[in-house]
Amino acid sequence: MFKTALALMRAYGYRPATTLQHKTTVEFCEAVLDSSWKASLGFFDDMWQKRNRLTYDGDVMIGRPEAEAAIMEAIEHDNPTLKGVLPKDYARPTLDK
Repeated sequence: MFKTALALMRAYGYRPATTLQHKTTVEFCEAVLDSSWKASLGFFDDMWQKRNRLTYDGDVMIGRPEAEAAIMEAIEHDNPTLKGVLPKDYARPTLDK
């Protein structure tokens, strides 16, 4: 998601500041994308913040359901035609039966 957002930013002729790259990139996307992207941007922003807290502070954990939701969001982001089509119990053994 971050690399896609950076590509969008560069397509508009901008680049993020050397500090707070994630924050400025998300703010840019919020400014140029329509409101249908708001939920996805918020979701990825939350996941990025949790990733940083886990990596640098070690004070947050992401559970399996949240990790699976992140995977589904990424798949649907890359393949919009799959939005609402894929089962919500992604990566569970029952899907293989």
